[in-house]
Amino acid sequence: MGSSIVPYPTEAEARDALDVRHANTEAARLVQRFYETKSTGDVEATMALVDPAFTNYTDATLSWGLDGFDALRDVWARFMPSWGAGRSYPTRIVGDVVDGDGSVVVCFTDTPELFGDEIHIHGALDFRAGLLTREVDYWDASDWSAEAWGALVQPEPDTPAALARGAEHVDPRMREVATALHAAVSAGDADAAAGLLGYDAVYEDVALRLQLVGANAIHRYLARTLTEAPFGVGVQLGHLAGGRLGGGLEWARDSGPGRSGMTVLELGETGRIQRATVVWNGRDLPAGLRARLAPARG
Repeated sequence: MGSSIVPYPTEAEARDALDVRHANTEAARLVQRFYETKSTGDVEATMALVDPAFTNYTDATLSWGLDGFDALRDVWARFMPSWGAGRSYPTRIVGDVVDGDGSVVVCFTDTPELFGDEIHIHGALDFRAGLLTREVDYWDASDWSAEAWGALVQPEPDTPAALARGAEHVDPRMREVATALHAAVSAGDADAAAGLLGYDAVYEDVALRLQLVGANAIHRYLARTLTEAPFGVGVQLGHLAGGRLGGGLEWARDSGPGRSGMTVLELGETGRIQRATVVWNGRDLPAGLRARLAPARG
């Protein structure tokens, strides 16, 4: 099991550090309540925040797929008793919930007690009447220990969860920007993709440990890499989540490293993309491809 030399944040410290600039108040409160309850390890209290008609929980990285309310309860009943002082807490929320209905992307941390090693996750969560109806999580396992990885990973499903779109509660502006970005990226059109960015936009790829600042630098990078990047040419549009100031675009491809993932978008008041964070599992990425996807030097 992993360990930390730095104390976990207290509940108050975690709340202070939480970034909710791209979420409305109702979404922030609902998500905080969910994770604070989950961190108590109380299965029934946590399940009380889940819709009885819950459709799907998937950990896309571990290929865990749970269909329905009872399957989710069974997994939490299996793991929660061993969590002890372990915590699951949000660090960034992007999206809106209005009168109990909506969807968000939640960036959250699972401490090592939960599943054997530390995880920094980006999850797409849908809510109806204030209850969770769907959750699909994406994260990069490159730094995970072989022991922890081997104990939990399952074979990949035939159809990635990203493509099981179902009901979507996504803001129209977020849908417009996300579908335009997908169309540009899938076609390999770096000009069109860059045209959706704010001048000082930030582009991140979690698996590649990459961050680029500025629309011009991002444009040059996309022009060079879209033919090989997982979120690139031929990528398929998946489930959408989010509100007026951003959310998540889930995506998938037929095969290869980074078969599915999510791109998290933060939007400005004008609708331009301020920050795009691409999340997928780079654990099995060939070294040669990783080198080609790295930022150009010199």
